[in-house]
Parts: sequence; structure tokens; C-alpha cells
Amino acid sequence: MIGKVAEMISSRPVMTRWILAGPIALVLAIVTMAAMPFWFPAGPAGLDHLAIPILLFPLIWTATVLYPCMDEKLPRAVVVMTALTAMQIAVIISAF
Repeated sequence: MIGKVAEMISSRPVMTRWILAGPIALVLAIVTMAAMPFWFPAGPAGLDHLAIPILLFPLIWTATVLYPCMDEKLPRAVVVMTALTAMQIAVIISAF
């Protein structure tokens, strides 16, 4: 089963990279930015854990766009980006 999924991902590399570097990267960057106040330490004024994720959003988005474009193994990129998204969503859910 896993081999068939990996084969399907590898058979259409342009479309897979486009989906990973486009909408999936945006969703991952937004979810990461939303989860950062829960795992980022608060500063002395209590605002750093809110301001720094907003300031880091362009860097996070750039990293999530470039990663699937540069990774040679697309199935690994799919797994990594899916796992990161799931972990960040778990952090957000566990905070509530």
C-alpha cells in the first residue's frame, strides 16, 4: 500500500511539487505561526510570544515553499510536511 502511494507521488513530480509548495506550504506556515505562541517562551513584557511568530511568518513560509522544491525524494517531503502540520495542529488542540 505504501509503495503504491509513493509510486503515485513520484509518477507526477511537477503536480506534487506544485501542491506541496503552494497551498500545503501556506497552510503549514499559517498553522505553525498559530501554534508558536503555545511553544515559544513569553518575553519580559509578555508580548514576544505573540509578535515573533508574526515577524517570522515570511521566513517560515519561505522554508515551507523551498523544502519540497529542493527535496529529491517527494514521498519523504509529503510525509515530513504532513507530520509537521499534524504536530502543529496537535499543539493548538492541546492548548484548548
